[in-house]
Amino acid sequence: MKAIKFELEASFGWHIRHPATYRVERTYPIIPPTIIFGIVQNILFTSSHKTPYKEIIALGSFPKSDVGLSLEMERIVKIKNMKKKEIVSDRHQIEVAHSDKIECFILLKEGNKSNEIMEKLKNSEGEIVPLTTPQFPAIIKRVLECDFQEDGNSKKLLFTLSQDGLIDGMPYVLPLRYEFKEKEDYRTQKYFRVILPFKILSTKHSDRILERTKIVLQNEIETIKIDDKYFDKNLIEYCENKWDKKIKEEVGTI
Repeated sequence: MKAIKFELEASFGWHIRHPATYRVERTYPIIPPTIIFGIVQNILFTSSHKTPYKEIIALGSFPKSDVGLSLEMERIVKIKNMKKKEIVSDRHQIEVAHSDKIECFILLKEGNKSNEIMEKLKNSEGEIVPLTTPQFPAIIKRVLECDFQEDGNSKKLLFTLSQDGLIDGMPYVLPLRYEFKEKEDYRTQKYFRVILPFKILSTKHSDRILERTKIVLQNEIETIKIDDKYFDKNLIEYCENKWDKKIKEEVGTI
């Protein structure tokens, strides 16, 4: 496999709505693997569910510094009242995340298209991509091929599935992959319990700060190493986008 790292600079922050929230629309504190998969497909001028580049495994993206979360925006949502058969307005608050540069990690399976993918990603440096909506643009700053070590062990990680014996890190639930049906025209997101390299630093009114840290476990687990970052080895299987159903989700699909 090839390991690719690229940086995003999101000067306006990002909002990726957590589907379990409604009137106060919370955002994910990182860019989930499913979003990175979509961004890469966008760079390659294709779509997630009809892509010829199925060998891409997105491991997610992580701010290089602390993350500030604040309720900065409002929007009006139109809702259809089925009983009264009328459209009513509902006001929602939007949580926005802010940080410095964001490091994104993907794996490419060895094959005929891996060099083509790398070339297209490299040529995208300096381009602007939307993080889900044009309201939150990001600039692609650098695309690098990194050293990749497939077999190793560590208890200090950047990203892992939920583990026993957690010393430091933040438990969370994230969509790790899309799952496509046979016709490849419909997809669902699969959600898994993970640990993120952050801890809550402070809570004041509606604002929150997440401090960047390392995930620390009591015992070592099998890992892969990209550059100088350690990932849970099982993430390769769980982040791989599936065109047939093989792995059951660990939490309910939303």
